[in-house]
Amino acid sequence: MENEIAQTVSQNLRLWRTRRGLTQAQIAGRLGVSQSHFSRLELGKKTPSLRTLGRLAQALEVTVSELTATSE
Repeated sequence: MENEIAQTVSQNLRLWRTRRGLTQAQIAGRLGVSQSHFSRLELGKKTPSLRTLGRLAQALEVTVSELTATSE
């Protein structure tokens, strides 16, 4: 289940980042993390903590629900 969550979040991170016209480096800068750390989140190789999920939503100007929503 954790892998499914990571994959859903990763797809939505990429979707919202590109919709906002932002680079991985820009989002990483907003979060105060390395670009490689953000890249692992966006690739679904790392599952964000609840705190990080909230920070990601804020950085992308979306809700946590929008980051965790499945496209069924």
